[in-house]
Amino acid sequence: MNLGSPYNLDKDGNQRGADGSWDIGAYEYSTGGTTNTNLPPSVSALTLNAADVDPNVAGIQVLEGTTVLCAGSATDPNGDRLPGNGSTR
Repeated sequence: MNLGSPYNLDKDGNQRGADGSWDIGAYEYSTGGTTNTNLPPSVSALTLNAADVDPNVAGIQVLEGTTVLCAGSATDPNGDRLPGNGSTR
């Protein structure tokens, strides 16, 4: 069976059905040869734009009503999309 693009490639770009059978799931099963390695993302430490008003208490303490901006980044060496973009109040 040949369903064509985009169903002919798995999540890592491996040809599906090349061994005569179609595997269930995001990845084509391989019994040998080269395999793709899923490397972990590289994540930076978070930075804050606020000063801690009470360094004697664990965590960052800010005055009520203060807007605190957090910044950080993450990249994936495999080029996979990194879902998630969160904020909290």
